[in-house]
Amino acid sequence: MLVSRAMDFINNGRAPRRSPDFIRREVLEVLSGVETIMFNDIFERVLAGMKQKGISIGGEEILRLRMYEKLQTLVAQGALRKRGKEYTVLEKLASIREEEEENGAIMPKGFI
Repeated sequence: MLVSRAMDFINNGRAPRRSPDFIRREVLEVLSGVETIMFNDIFERVLAGMKQKGISIGGEEILRLRMYEKLQTLVAQGALRKRGKEYTVLEKLASIREEEEENGAIMPKGFI
């Protein structure tokens, strides 16, 4: 079955559709305005932002896990430093945010 789907992709020549990464957008928005922040504070702000915008979160525990994954990706990319439950924003986060704004992945700050 997996091989069949791979062949469909090759034969169609189209990539599968992906939905926007709303969690990453919210995490980047929250992190863009701080230097150091605790995980629980990031979570509360992301949760509030998504609820305010009417974005489905699939449950708070799922959101917490997916958000942690996004933060770990940013740590691996060198945009954040993690010490315990505290995250420190590094200079590279600004370039990642700018790149995603250019690609249309996130809205420019103050746009909405």
